[in-house]
Amino acid sequence: MKKLSRYNYSLEKDGYYYLYNSLTGAVVRFDKNNYFFVTEKLNNLDYFCKNYRSLFEKFYKYGFIVDSNRDELKELIFKNKKAIFLDTEYKLFLHPTLDCNFNCWYCYEEHPKDYMSEDTKSKILKHIEYMTNSISGLDLCWFGGEPLMYYYEIVKPISEFSKELMIRNNKTFANSITTNGYLIDEKMIESFKQINLNKFQITIDGDKKRHDKIRRH
Repeated sequence: MKKLSRYNYSLEKDGYYYLYNSLTGAVVRFDKNNYFFVTEKLNNLDYFCKNYRSLFEKFYKYGFIVDSNRDELKELIFKNKKAIFLDTEYKLFLHPTLDCNFNCWYCYEEHPKDYMSEDTKSKILKHIEYMTNSISGLDLCWFGGEPLMYYYEIVKPISEFSKELMIRNNKTFANSITTNGYLIDEKMIESFKQINLNKFQITIDGDKKRHDKIRRH
């Protein structure tokens, strides 16, 4: 016995009709006549199966029609829990420095004029290498202070090492940064491309006049 999926949705746009299943992601486009022909048949699955077997099997294959004993909601809940609890991507937050090139009045950091030592950098590289066999991928997240103050000394070499290590071990690699954006130039942008640094949270305080007044640079 078969039944219609509870995750079938219909949409009309620009003269076409779309049948979409949000569980499988399958989409079928129809003109008006074929849409009403098919939806009529879907209301009687026994007749649909008996008289339009090939079309019925395609709809079954793409999840618009499911087995009557199938609990799609339980499957969805299981996939959600699996994604949350079995995800082994490693998200590593790194602070190259607590120093900053701005002096915003509201900042709670004291901005000591130091940065990550070579010894600490070496330990981080060893830690990433140690974790490699236990993770599905690595996501570096750079924070500060202003991390780009030491981009070439810290961010770039650690990212290059990590990316090469993940590629060599068939793991995923992602790179993101929280920055005020002030130090970014064309040379740095070209370098970003080489280390997959393509996700940015750039802090902005209002329009130009307010922003420049608050940032006190």
